[in-house]
Amino acid sequence: MKISCFALCISITFLCACSSPKDPEPDPGKEFEVKLDSKTLKIDNFVAKENTDYNAKFSFVEENYNYRFPDKILLYIDGNRISSDQYNYSFDTGNLLVDKSLIKGDLRIVGEWTIIDGYQVNFETDSHIHFYFYKTRNYSTTPIEDTIAIARDFNGNPITDGTGEINFKYEIDNNYEKDLFWVCGMSDGIKEIGTSGIYRIENIKSNIRVCLSSKKAYCKNLCASADYDNRSFTFSWDVDESIVESVDIDIVHGVKTKHDNITSIPYTFNDDSAVAEEELYQFTFTPILKNGSKGDSIKKDMMLSSSSRFANFPRVEINTKDDLLPPYNVVKDPSGRFNVSIVNNNYVQNIIKIFDDQNNIVYDSSDGNPSDFDKSKIKVRGNTSTVESNGKESYKIKLANKVDLLDPFLNRSTQLGGDAYKDKEWLLLNCGNQLNELGGFSIENTLKNALEDSNVLKKDWWVPQCQYVTLFMNSDFKGIYILCEAVTKGNVSETTPSVQSRCPISDDGFIVENDAYNWKENLTFKTHINQEVKYMEYTFKYPDSDDLIQDGGYENEKYLYISDCIKEFENYFYASPIDSRYKNYIDVESFALWTVAHDLMHVSDQYGSNMFIYKKDSSNNSKLTAGTTWDFDSAFIGNLDEEHPRGLCFHRSSDFYYIRGFKNVSEFIDDTQGIFDKSKENIVNDFESYIGYLTSKENVYNALLNTEAKRFGTDQVQFIDQVNQIKHFLQVQIAYINEHSYSI
Repeated sequence: MKISCFALCISITFLCACSSPKDPEPDPGKEFEVKLDSKTLKIDNFVAKENTDYNAKFSFVEENYNYRFPDKILLYIDGNRISSDQYNYSFDTGNLLVDKSLIKGDLRIVGEWTIIDGYQVNFETDSHIHFYFYKTRNYSTTPIEDTIAIARDFNGNPITDGTGEINFKYEIDNNYEKDLFWVCGMSDGIKEIGTSGIYRIENIKSNIRVCLSSKKAYCKNLCASADYDNRSFTFSWDVDESIVESVDIDIVHGVKTKHDNITSIPYTFNDDSAVAEEELYQFTFTPILKNGSKGDSIKKDMMLSSSSRFANFPRVEINTKDDLLPPYNVVKDPSGRFNVSIVNNNYVQNIIKIFDDQNNIVYDSSDGNPSDFDKSKIKVRGNTSTVESNGKESYKIKLANKVDLLDPFLNRSTQLGGDAYKDKEWLLLNCGNQLNELGGFSIENTLKNALEDSNVLKKDWWVPQCQYVTLFMNSDFKGIYILCEAVTKGNVSETTPSVQSRCPISDDGFIVENDAYNWKENLTFKTHINQEVKYMEYTFKYPDSDDLIQDGGYENEKYLYISDCIKEFENYFYASPIDSRYKNYIDVESFALWTVAHDLMHVSDQYGSNMFIYKKDSSNNSKLTAGTTWDFDSAFIGNLDEEHPRGLCFHRSSDFYYIRGFKNVSEFIDDTQGIFDKSKENIVNDFESYIGYLTSKENVYNALLNTEAKRFGTDQVQFIDQVNQIKHFLQVQIAYINEHSYSI
């Protein structure tokens, strides 16, 4: 917990034991600034004198309406706790009296108090930003500087009925500007009151986290595009002309360098001397301030690659409105753990065109109108994989109308209920330079086909379909991507209502995720499974959490229904002994299929493996079903590592997978063993068939891999090497599972 200005002081004075003139005069009282650690006040650097009475006075250096005098005082002498009936402390005045008879060594005073009851709003910031809070909407009063506030009603009283608010303003040091501004928690968000510079968060229904950081960069909202015909690049950005005098531009391409200094934008760089078919250009923009100093630089790498653009390979071309690059900010987990994610990843309008491998256009969101940016928008998506992508971010596309973007490659419109595959949301995953996604989806298909034909799960188990493509963003070559379906509610077919695509759930169904990145979501819930791994919580994929918040949040009927359903299942599942009634809640075979898939892939990213749970509808007839496997970044590695030898998720997982509980469930054991036995002979052959399209494009794919490696400065394993590595991995895993059966 961070305190910006507020401090609590203790004045400690020792009193004379007697009035003899021979006794020395007492030392003046000493004052200490103390720090807050959670709800505890600690003073560790004070050494008391023996045979001396001490009087401690707690006082506030500056008024702070979130706290009061400590509710309780704990006293320690040489580390030993002293009974509270041996000293006197007044809650009302903050006075503490310690008798000299107790002072037999080092004195330590610990004050404890509770925060005023009410939803707490924590502001996380840096040293260049200062927050000031108003207790009411009377902005003529002097605000209080702090980084913590309590939700209050119009009269300034703490309130927890969901209608509370905070009113605040902030100041930023000179030569700095706002960078990240983000709110997480259930509320109506942040809004500015007119143009006063005062902000309000209304209808606060939970504890709120607000992140605001500053930056010293004076160029923002970078727009960039390339022109193949003229071999040129054009850039523009927003700049504060009252501070910035000019901009230095340094360009590196191959062994050549160039330096420019400009005083106006846009800026266009033409490379008439380029000879390479693919050439990487590295641009660095450094603002020169009017006071002669330099601002923080912006770097942008771009590549022209005519051979990749017209390769015998499908491609996606995205042109954003005004060439604005999709923005986002990086934010860290507040617990300080390893994971990072993105926020403020807002959509930008764009035109998306898709071409087949013969350079025929098969989809155009603008229908040929080059100024129609209203029918598609795109934003950056992902968590750590995007943050650490070195500029190769993943994206989410949202169309104005439902379309099946994969139909030109998969011919799904000719299948039964083909219109069911139309959707508005599509993904461009940044992992097209590897085969892990195909390997994971292939295994799922093989295991699904091993189910009995009469099994309902075989029909309902959804495996995403995808197509490898090249991506050009404003003509900049971004590498090989995977155009893929998103984990969203399935679209019921208009021609065949019984057929659904994607997650096979109804309008009143659910998709939730046991999510390691729950800390950036506004609505979550915890169950028994989240107790051991405390940083995991369930988040919503469907219905949308924002809709649930607007309709009651924690009291919303749908929120209560699905959270209670999972909790009820777990109450039976984790009973000792296990209560067989848990079977009324879950499809055991779906969890078995999910587990076997992870055993075969040996996914080492245990808590980032995207464990989705579906429920087809809100009736008692549907059961909780383990969802599709997803996120294979860490799959197909490690089974030759001596430290982690050929193990199975089944044998090493925590409660995250529910596996610890399932280990003693005969039905689950039989299902896992049966699914594996029926599919093991087909796993490797099915993988070879599944990658058939890339196999037929091996030379083209390898050339694209080489170009991408040059674009991002990485080493790249060629196609056949990746194929052999995954095949070998699967053969080792299959042999291991054969030797270590699933039987109890």
